[in-house]
Amino acid sequence: MGSKFGALRVLVLSRIRLLGDANLVSIAECFPALEELDISYPLQSDSARVTDDGISDLSRKLQRLSRMNLSGNRSLSDQSLVVLSVNCPSLKEIKLGGCGSIIGRGIAPLIVNRPHLVSLALNYTTLEAIFREELVDSFGHSRGFISLDFSGSFIWDGLLMAVAEANIPLKRLILSRALGFSFDEIQMIMLCHQDIEVLDLEAVRFLTDDDMSVICEDLRSLTHINICRCSNLTMATLYSLMTQCPFLKAIKMGKTNLREDDANETDIVVNSQVRYLHIPYNGKLTDECLKKIRRMCPNLQYLDVSNCSKITGDGISGVLKSCAEICYLKICGLKNIRNLCIDFESHA
Repeated sequence: MGSKFGALRVLVLSRIRLLGDANLVSIAECFPALEELDISYPLQSDSARVTDDGISDLSRKLQRLSRMNLSGNRSLSDQSLVVLSVNCPSLKEIKLGGCGSIIGRGIAPLIVNRPHLVSLALNYTTLEAIFREELVDSFGHSRGFISLDFSGSFIWDGLLMAVAEANIPLKRLILSRALGFSFDEIQMIMLCHQDIEVLDLEAVRFLTDDDMSVICEDLRSLTHINICRCSNLTMATLYSLMTQCPFLKAIKMGKTNLREDDANETDIVVNSQVRYLHIPYNGKLTDECLKKIRRMCPNLQYLDVSNCSKITGDGISGVLKSCAEICYLKICGLKNIRNLCIDFESHA
């Protein structure tokens, strides 16, 4: 098998049944040129599971390994991170989520030993307090992080401030459903890393329209944002995004508080870059809101207004007439669209 598949560079074994250390040894022997390996969320048993020994054997043989997804391997400890950081000089990206035995001892050495890591994902992780300080300090050694994903994790004091102060080319920050941080820390990151292109703040419930207005001032490079389930955010935030983020392409604001306001249509800024708008489950969203949205986003291609109960067929018809490039429309759960009228000749 080795001679036949020795050129393989990427191997995805996510959610495979009964993956164990013996399989990792075989993988390393058969695919010595492997650069990307995903062994996330295997269906483990007492007889077959991935342990630190398996990762150690694998890491010694795969010198070209640059991307690794270890999420869901509950038997791994911090020792796996240490050996990967020492044995894999090309390591650039690593994902950790649901690895219950990893408590933080290995993450700081990983960052220190591999200062040019470009992507780190610590998903749904709560690290022991004893290792927090050294992890915060380790960001001072980092030079390469482009993407940081802390979704679902508890973010302890100082971590985001360390990220803000780190000399890294940060482009992507994921804080979806994360806890333990404040607006001041988010603001500091935006101020220090104004080249961020992708920002995910889903379910960061303390955010207000005023907060978002301040954040947007420093996000001139933003292209994608997710602020779903931020129930305090209204049309004012949508206006701030349209006005202050000229390169914005995709907005997710599902389950927020989009509703009618006092803004005049003539005062609305057009953002021709926005192509994707995901705003389902906004029960107060009206046809008048849609009228303003279609004016702001004339080149819209994707629109999801599912379960926005106040929207009628007139509102949908108006969007289709104004936004001729729409190719995906999701209107599940709308009850007032019997008067929906589509003039197909208007798109000719």
